Amino acid sequence: MEINQFGQLVDTHNSLVSAKNTADMLDRFGLNWIVEKQPLLLPSGNESGFFGVVRKDTEKVFTTATQQYEVFQNNELADLVQEVGNVLGVDVARGGLFNEGGKVYLQIPMEDEIVGTDLVKRYATAINSHDGTTALRWGASSITISCSNTFNAASRTLKDSVRHTANMRKAVEDSLRAIKGITEADATLYDTFRRMVDVRVNERRIQSVVDAVVGVDILKSKSVAKDEYSTRRLNQAQDLVTSITREMSYKGDNLWGLFSGVTHYTSHKAGRTDSRGASKMAGALQKTDQRAYELLTAMV
Repeated sequence: MEINQFGQLVDTHNSLVSAKNTADMLDRFGLNWIVEKQPLLLPSGNESGFFGVVRKDTEKVFTTATQQYEVFQNNELADLVQEVGNVLGVDVARGGLFNEGGKVYLQIPMEDEIVGTDLVKRYATAINSHDGTTALRWGASSITISCSNTFNAASRTLKDSVRHTANMRKAVEDSLRAIKGITEADATLYDTFRRMVDVRVNERRIQSVVDAVVGVDILKSKSVAKDEYSTRRLNQAQDLVTSITREMSYKGDNLWGLFSGVTHYTSHKAGRTDSRGASKMAGALQKTDQRAYELLTAMV
């Protein structure tokens, strides 16, 4: 124990243990590095008033920012998620990064679900970006074990910046409220998934999903389709239909199999390999999954 600069008694041993635990966790997920806001200079050598947001160990420049921009470090994210996990009685289970650290995330486990014959692993995901593409937010992530398909529901942005000050406790409380909202929304989500298992699909329903996802009417003749759609668009439709056929062969000719076909396509085939993970978690592919889910929900 020792007295800090404010005359407060501090348990330095526990603080050191906590810092080591955080560092070990960040090492495990490749997140043990810091970001700096470095001034951008004009050709004259004068400061421009703008800053580069730079990963210090690799000198990767993520974005530019103004003086008002505040960096939220990975260890701060880790502290927040660990505090939330402590309240919920769970440990941080997964973590990682996209675009060399432009986006980073940590996940804590939630209760598994069964849909049909599938085991679905659920996580509350805290995601933050250093590239200016998203604010700190919490969302629900799920992985269907049989096919490694992921689905990320719409996430909830925290309203206030989070620092190691008095408002850290508020941030924890806000995070817990976000996770409570996620849990409540998930109850409806998985009830819908289970009802999907009992709803048969037909050619028209498959067509409507393919049209919504890639913008191709697969019921048109090949000659008409070749005239109307680009080769790229037709290849996307073929990949999606292949994924749907694959998933329905395992899960049945039902809406759950059809939705799993969409998430298989977006998890394994859509977009560029190097950016797919980030897009699935908080980008265009997440919106694609959400659009398909809303379309199929109307069919239940």
